[in-house]
Amino acid sequence: IESQNLRIFYAMSVFFSIRLKRSSEKHRTGVFGQSVWLEKIPEIKFGKTFGFFAVILIPFISNQYLKIMYWSIPDIPDTIVARKNSKWNTPWVWLTVLALLFIAALIVVLWLKISPFYLLIPVGVWGAALLYRFILSMNRSAAADAWETEKSNIRKKWTDWAQRSIVLVDSHTILPEPLSLPDVITQASGGRNADLFLFPRDEDEDLWRSGYPYVAEHFYQKLSELAEYRQPVTLHIDAPDEEAYLNWQQRFEEISEMAGVRATIKPLSDGESLMGDWVENRQFEGIHVIFSAWLNEDASDAEFTENATWLVFASPYAAKQNKLPVKAVLQRPIAISLSDETAQNKSFGHYADYALKNRTVHAAWFTAPPKDTQQYVGKLRQAGVSWNDNFDLPLIHTPEPYTGQLPRESHWLTLGLMAENSDQQNQLFGWQKDGNLYMGCLIHQNSAA
Repeated sequence: IESQNLRIFYAMSVFFSIRLKRSSEKHRTGVFGQSVWLEKIPEIKFGKTFGFFAVILIPFISNQYLKIMYWSIPDIPDTIVARKNSKWNTPWVWLTVLALLFIAALIVVLWLKISPFYLLIPVGVWGAALLYRFILSMNRSAAADAWETEKSNIRKKWTDWAQRSIVLVDSHTILPEPLSLPDVITQASGGRNADLFLFPRDEDEDLWRSGYPYVAEHFYQKLSELAEYRQPVTLHIDAPDEEAYLNWQQRFEEISEMAGVRATIKPLSDGESLMGDWVENRQFEGIHVIFSAWLNEDASDAEFTENATWLVFASPYAAKQNKLPVKAVLQRPIAISLSDETAQNKSFGHYADYALKNRTVHAAWFTAPPKDTQQYVGKLRQAGVSWNDNFDLPLIHTPEPYTGQLPRESHWLTLGLMAENSDQQNQLFGWQKDGNLYMGCLIHQNSAA
C-alpha cells in the first residue's frame, strides 16, 4: 500500500509543470529500490500544489501503516536529470553544418541553373533545427531545475517531520548517597564502581513503609509545582510489576491531594509508543509526567543501584500558550531494527540526513553493551554525523561504572541524567528493546555547548 501511494504522489510532484503524453511503453521506477511498473500514464497537467500535497501525505500514510516509531523516508529519485551538452552541440559544429549545407545547395543551384532563392532552403532547415534544439534544451533544463526545487522541498518537509519535537518542562533525578549527579554525568570520579547503593530505609520496616515514602517525599515539591501551571496532569508510572505500580499509585494519590493537584495516574506500559504519539500529535493536552523508580525488594540481597526519575513533558503548543518553562526539547525518536543489517544502515543514514541535519552531536548515551555502543557510534559517524569531540566532557556517557549495576530498565534514568546535563546541547540517546534500537535526541535550549 505504501509503495503504491508513494508512486502516485511522486508522479504528482515530479511532473507538476510537465504535460505527460499517453504512452503504451512501460516505465520502471524505484522508490524504495523496489521494481514498480507504470503503464499508460494519462495526459494531465499537475499543479505545483500537488508537490506539497504529496510531501504532506507521504508521512501520514507511512505512519498509519508502519506505526510512528518506524521511519519510512523514501529515497528521492533523480527522475529528471539535466543532460550534459554533447561535444557536437557547439557553435562551431552548427556553423560548419550551415556552411556545408550552403555549399551543397550552391552546387545544386549552379549545376541545375535554377533560381538562387533555393539557397534559402538549407538555411531555413538549419534554422528550424537550431530552434527545435534550443526549445528542447530549454524544456529539459526547466524540467530539471523544477525537479531540483521539488527535491529540496521534499527534503525540507522530511527534515521538519524528522525534527518534530515535544517540550521537556522539568526533570528531577535522585540517586542514593554518596553518589553525586554531577560526578555521574561528567564521569569525573574514576569509575569502575562495583558497589550497589540503596536509598535509606529502616531495617525493621518493609519497603512499602520505609523505602517508598522516602522516594515519594523527594517528588512532593515537584508535584506541587505542577499546580502553578493550571493544566490537567497525567502521571505515567513506570514500575517493574503490578504490585509496585499499585504502591506508587497509592502514594501519589496521597501526595497529590496534599499538593492540591488533580492528577490522572496510569501505568506506563509502552513508553516508546507514548513518546511517538506525543510527537505526532503536537497539540496534545495537559502536562504528562513519566515517573520511574527502581527499588530492591530486599536490601540485604540487592541486585542493582536504586534510582528514581521524574520527567515532565508538554506539547510545544501548550508550552507556548501557557508560558511553561522549556528545559529542553525531545526530538522525534526512531526505531531501528537490529535484525536486518541493510535496513539498519539505511535507518542510521536517514536519521543522520534528516533528524541531525545541521546539528553537531555533543554527547551520546546508549543503554547497551559497550561493543554495541561503539558499533552504533561507528555507524552514525559513517552516515556523516558531526561530533563535537570536546575532551573536557565525555562524548560517550556510560553511567554504570560510576553508579554500580543498574536495573535492566534504566533508560528513563538515562533521560533524567541527560536532562540534568545542560553543559552539552545535542545529546543522542538509545536503548535496546524487542529487537530494536530506540534512538532520539534531547536538545538543551540554554546550553553553553
